Amino acid sequence: MSLKKYIERIERMNWLISKKATGTPIEFARKMDISRSLLMEYLKFMKQLGGAIKYDTHAQSYIYLDDKEFYCGFSPKYSPGHQLANEEIMQYGLSPKAKFQRTYGNYFQNFSKSNHIGQS
Repeated sequence: MSLKKYIERIERMNWLISKKATGTPIEFARKMDISRSLLMEYLKFMKQLGGAIKYDTHAQSYIYLDDKEFYCGFSPKYSPGHQLANEEIMQYGLSPKAKFQRTYGNYFQNFSKSNHIGQS
């Protein structure tokens, strides 16, 4: 399976968790079209990345315990003429890409190697 597919699954999981719409672990696995054991591996990986995730029995959904959310993608590069990126850097101190790299370091690289992602 490609790294892109893994990231897409994590992004979908992030969306369902942030909406508190996962359902029970079995329902969540069905929504993701994966086994329950594979779902648990993804959740473990998301937690290793810094996601504070837990199952809320009252809401019958996985939830985030803090204001973080998963982000993997591209963001505007800092340039003297690019006002939005400059304001973002001034407000938050780092671009989303730099924050992502600083926060997650080599997690994706290690995950990819251990799961043989991108290898023929």
